[in-house]
Amino acid sequence: FSARQLEKRRRNPPISDDSKGEGADIQHYPLKLALVAKCTHCGSPMNPSSPIVGRWTVLCNLCGQTYDIDYQTQHESRMAASASLSVTSFPSISMKSNTHTQNKSVTKQLDSSDMDETEYRNRYSRTSTLTECVKPLMEYSLPLLSMAPLSPTPNSMRIEDSTDMEIAENIYTLPAKLCPPLLAIFIDATCPNPQYYNRICEALNQLINLKDSSENESKSGEHVKDGYGLCKSTRIGIFCMTENGGLSIFDLTENGGHLKHVWVRKPDADTASGHYQSGDDDYDNEEFEVAPLADIMTPEEIFAPLDSEYSKSCVLSALRGLADSSITIDMACQRSHNSKKKLTSRTKVSSGHGHGGGVCFGSTLEYFLDFMKHVGYHPGEMNHNNHMLGENIDSGTCTSSCDLEPAQKFIYAGGKIMCFLSGPPDEIGVPTIRKSLKAESQAEQNGRIGAGGYGGSCAELGKRFESMKYGGSGGGGSYLSGNDEPADGDGDVEFGKGLPRKDISGKGSAEKPSHQDGKIAKTKYLNVTALYEDIGKYSARGAFSTEIFALLPKLENDESDTEHLPEQYVGIPFLRLLSDRSGGAGPLVLTYPLGPSTSDDEDDILANEVISRSPLNRNHAFGSLLRVRLPPSLRIDTNTARSKASKSNKMSVNSEHNFDECYQTNGMYGSITASNEDIALFYIGSCDESSTLSFALNICSRSGRLDEYVYVDGRGDVRLCPCIQTCFAYTSIVKNRGQWVTVRRLRVLTLELDLTVSVESMTASLDSEALIVSLYHNFYHHALQYGLTSVEDHAVSWLLSVLFCSYESARKMQGLIDRYGPTVEGASEYYPSDRLLDKEGSHFSNRDILLGRGHVVFEFLPLLVFALVQSDALRPNCGGFKPSIDARAAAAAHMGNMPPLTISRCIAPRLELWLTGEDSSKAVNEDVNMSMNDVRYAIIDYIGASDGEEGGNYNGVMPLLLLDSPSQVFIHDCRELCNLRKTTDEDIPPAMIDSAEDGRRSYRVAPQFNKLVSNGVEDCTCAVAMQHLSDAMVEDSVTSVKKETFNEWCTAIAEVLHSELPTTT
Repeated sequence: FSARQLEKRRRNPPISDDSKGEGADIQHYPLKLALVAKCTHCGSPMNPSSPIVGRWTVLCNLCGQTYDIDYQTQHESRMAASASLSVTSFPSISMKSNTHTQNKSVTKQLDSSDMDETEYRNRYSRTSTLTECVKPLMEYSLPLLSMAPLSPTPNSMRIEDSTDMEIAENIYTLPAKLCPPLLAIFIDATCPNPQYYNRICEALNQLINLKDSSENESKSGEHVKDGYGLCKSTRIGIFCMTENGGLSIFDLTENGGHLKHVWVRKPDADTASGHYQSGDDDYDNEEFEVAPLADIMTPEEIFAPLDSEYSKSCVLSALRGLADSSITIDMACQRSHNSKKKLTSRTKVSSGHGHGGGVCFGSTLEYFLDFMKHVGYHPGEMNHNNHMLGENIDSGTCTSSCDLEPAQKFIYAGGKIMCFLSGPPDEIGVPTIRKSLKAESQAEQNGRIGAGGYGGSCAELGKRFESMKYGGSGGGGSYLSGNDEPADGDGDVEFGKGLPRKDISGKGSAEKPSHQDGKIAKTKYLNVTALYEDIGKYSARGAFSTEIFALLPKLENDESDTEHLPEQYVGIPFLRLLSDRSGGAGPLVLTYPLGPSTSDDEDDILANEVISRSPLNRNHAFGSLLRVRLPPSLRIDTNTARSKASKSNKMSVNSEHNFDECYQTNGMYGSITASNEDIALFYIGSCDESSTLSFALNICSRSGRLDEYVYVDGRGDVRLCPCIQTCFAYTSIVKNRGQWVTVRRLRVLTLELDLTVSVESMTASLDSEALIVSLYHNFYHHALQYGLTSVEDHAVSWLLSVLFCSYESARKMQGLIDRYGPTVEGASEYYPSDRLLDKEGSHFSNRDILLGRGHVVFEFLPLLVFALVQSDALRPNCGGFKPSIDARAAAAAHMGNMPPLTISRCIAPRLELWLTGEDSSKAVNEDVNMSMNDVRYAIIDYIGASDGEEGGNYNGVMPLLLLDSPSQVFIHDCRELCNLRKTTDEDIPPAMIDSAEDGRRSYRVAPQFNKLVSNGVEDCTCAVAMQHLSDAMVEDSVTSVKKETFNEWCTAIAEVLHSELPTTT
């Protein structure tokens, strides 16, 4: 096996396995990782970037050392690594049902039995095909658990342990019934309003009664994603939380769901998590014994499999009891413990407004996770699996230390914890936010109640940009609906004429927003931030991710007694840490009416979100471990913005809660938790294909450059191609020959880094959508330190720095071209007349040149930065835009988890112009500017008429607008903009409907789809349509601090940049 053979295979990649015609099963059983050569120093699997320096010798481009890939060396290295690890007992299983067994434990040497010598040598022979040598992305099989060989007995179908076996066998796949995903539902049972329970039960009923796409597509596009299907092996459990540490659990082995009641311990001064700030609570459950849940119930009693009709009927019966809150909730709340004391959740409820809260939420989750650690076992716990990610990382894993023997444990793949809250948990308490805010009116003191989080939004309909110039945003004003143009003096300030603002410090700027909501009220307990963050980490190591749903009563429009309205606050800024650290998708805040049950959009939103986050119909990766490997001269940037803030002697807005310090974990942004022992190892309870993580890199070499060469004995200096390798181990449920099975995989991605000394080449390679993700985390992290009103100046400062460097780079590039000719690196993407002010023949104005319009990537950078500043998560409260603290925190959490394409449409929706008619197959304009004027101009360009110019007798094709964003997808007939004839559903081209549905399916949760056309009814949707449309007009909006539209904002930036440039160019 020579270097020449490897290099030949790199140049001529073999045909991948999935094209050989064996079917989909090939992808379900990839190569065992034990048969792959690994670096004996850092443990990284062999990858395409590794140079071959000898017949059996490879240079690892991650640690910079050479290693041998022959069988003997590899085998001895793995045996030595196994000997350094503690011997671990793994459970055996019952092939009949997932029940506790009394089998003896099995011990084995790690990573030895699967490394078959003959198979390994055959793979690395001259005639073999090594796909890992040519493919940057590889996936390997990992064992789920270890067990003895099959030895069935007449009385049992179990796989028994053999006392004579020294080495057990690894099991790579199990039926999903034996290793199922779990869904734990926790419901706050302190709310007295039955509509709260109705909304929850309706959503859960839709989830449980989903039909497979092959049988019947479910509503709103929430059926199978990418052919996943419905995994009915999922087990579901239902818990009801009550005040003062009460917890009622449904025994789902009985029809009707028999309730069992337990107590959980509240945080106290003796715990590391926190204690009371002041005063004593009126109830202390320390007088009652807090019994372990494992002494009361078994996992089989709590979690019912949905593939059993009887178990499914038990779950549905329990939900019916929950919907009838007068029965089940009273049973959960009004019970006694040892006949000592009765408690009721109705005693502390606010009068008449349907509020709840006061449950010991953190303690309850910790109580449940302790139970699962005691009785449960998931494949991510195996030291063997973690060893595959690298050498000696097992000290940071969540190994079992409980009383039950491994053979007795309940095996599960992983799970989701869904929590429905009606008010702030006991750890947060009911804060007096109105007293901590200095506002001008009582209405501002009460804040807003609205929803938040869905699609990264938290603004009320039509009020996102209510402070827009030229007539407002609610569809009123002649500028939006008639022929009137802006009054004189309201247009853009001409570049070069000077502006009032000549700096970015904020001095002399417009009046700042009066309502500030950056200050978080004090909590009932100290260290609540650390408490929830620790529980989130605990959840991740138990292969669970936590999802938070806050359901608050919707205040009616005729509520006039605003002075006595209770402040609605759940504590999402704290609760999101449970989601962020465990791998959740982000909290969601929704409202429900106090009156009789009526279906509305928020019902569909709740159901769609519950369905999307459930393992029942969406493929999830459970018990995931992520290792990031880097070359010696690179490392993950772990310097928090907090350290930068301390250097400038500025305090965080919420320094007592340390939100800014919790926003990243070991340099990683997103829903993930870092290992305490290994800076490059991370845990994720569960995630899906939409989960997004990001991090920054630092060059840590003394020279400040990446090491491109390394010295190898006998070979001299060998080029070392810099690369990044991520190893992602996860448990998943896949379909094999029509049956659901549980597997454990390791996905290895190796990306080579292209190096350049040209700034032009580097900037030309940027991905603008990925840049949005990085910028969002940068801006939001800054907001956590200095407040929302500082984000605008921070964004302008960043943009000015980038544009200034871009202009200076263009000047240097021009100098190199003048000296060496057009063959210098980066010259192919450089057009001097569009980049420099002193060049003739440009298609852009001087202002646009300074704003980077001539750059291949930076063309839309000012718009992206402006749209980020105007996003719901980053814009301060101003005018009609006054989201609650909870709603804003939920929106920010969702934006932080969005993939690049989704977050780009969140801040700048896709706006297309179509024409009516069945023959219309595509949009005539796929990128309409987000400005009312530009929309009207685009309509005139394509139909040649507007505003009834033909006497109201225009009968030609009609314009239609398609708006696509994560929070809403709608079609608008534009009649309010142009005064043309009304349209109907029949006028909408089928291709336009298909385009809208394709856009909806591209998101994790399909947004609501509205066809805002008249259908012959006078003005039936006109006002609503304009509200939807105005919320997307980002370029017409004005900033909350500087009070500038996008064009004014850009002109101001160009003025500042022009003043900073040298006088000679």
